[in-house]
Amino acid sequence: MKEKRNREISINNVLRQNQGMRQALRKTANNFRQILPILLGVLLLIGLANVVIPKSYYRCIFTRNPLLDSLIGAIFGSILAGNPINSYIIGGELL
Repeated sequence: MKEKRNREISINNVLRQNQGMRQALRKTANNFRQILPILLGVLLLIGLANVVIPKSYYRCIFTRNPLLDSLIGAIFGSILAGNPINSYIIGGELL
């Protein structure tokens, strides 16, 4: 009798966990659908910037001083990147 009751409890737990998993998957899919246009726009802008901005422009901004260049890069990066998700995408694309 106890074994049967334990099996029923474990089956109910599995069913509840599956419902929670389905709900989590739905929320995750919705978040990806909302973020996808932003990510696509960021990737297109990075591609455009790589083509339009000449490499000599970067030489004008950065001074070959490691400390000052790091500070300038951090300031521009924190202002221009915006959303943290965009920062990861931009960093991956520029490397």
